[in-house]
Amino acid sequence: MKNKISIDHINISVKSFKDSAHFYKSIFDFDLVEIGADKSWGILRNSNSMLCLHETDLEQKPDSKRINHFAFRVANIEPILEKLKKFNIDIRFDGEYKYPHSSSWYIFDPDGHSIEIVQWNNNTIKFNDL
Repeated sequence: MKNKISIDHINISVKSFKDSAHFYKSIFDFDLVEIGADKSWGILRNSNSMLCLHETDLEQKPDSKRINHFAFRVANIEPILEKLKKFNIDIRFDGEYKYPHSSSWYIFDPDGHSIEIVQWNNNTIKFNDL
């Protein structure tokens, strides 16, 4: 029997824990569920998705951003698009990018991390046969 694996969380370096936590709360409805004793890191959660934000001097550690992008899957893009507009967050690549079985929108967080927002057609993950 195959051992099912899922991503528990993604840990990203941020310039300001407070500003980044506010961004993820405002746009993606993440809630702060844990904060480090020194308040330089914390875990945010929305359903089964978790992010760990770790405040770091990104200028002293420029190699700390090594993720090309990470993606959030949404069932309905409209509330997210409304929030992006409300907070004047630019959508890259001129908006919606259509794939064979999904659509994606790409944005940057306050620290320049690239985020893909994915909505699968009919909320079904599907790929073409190889």
